[in-house]
Amino acid sequence: MVKNFLFLAIAFLCVWFSGHAQTGSISGKVTSDGEAVPFVNIRIRSSNMGTSSLEDGSYILDKLSGGTYVILASAVGYVTYKTEVSLSENEDITLNIALFPSVENLDDIVVSGTLKPVRRLASPVPVEVYSPAFLQKIQLPMFLKPWQMSTE
Repeated sequence: MVKNFLFLAIAFLCVWFSGHAQTGSISGKVTSDGEAVPFVNIRIRSSNMGTSSLEDGSYILDKLSGGTYVILASAVGYVTYKTEVSLSENEDITLNIALFPSVENLDDIVVSGTLKPVRRLASPVPVEVYSPAFLQKIQLPMFLKPWQMSTE
């Protein structure tokens, strides 16, 4: 009887202490040019842990044990942010993230017969703009081989 009670007491204490492990958190705000950036994906590299920033740019990664983490923040139109953070047991760190716009942002792509790049608004001739979704929807046979073309 005493052995059973002792076993149950030790098992209960092990489960209770494992559920109350010391954890920390990383939180902060994501901005670009002083403005909050909502819906940014923030994750810890090589893990399943992650979150996204709220409409005001704030985020929190919680229930983290002590260790060194590589934090990645990414959003469409911005350069991916990467930093390394060391977190002690039961420590809360504030990490504010500043994102920079990607250089690869393009407004429109204009195809002209002049063999030089021209912005749509700077083009001397009327220009129609077709989105990639439109081109995928109509599915033009753009690369027909000569034997596939009709001779009628």
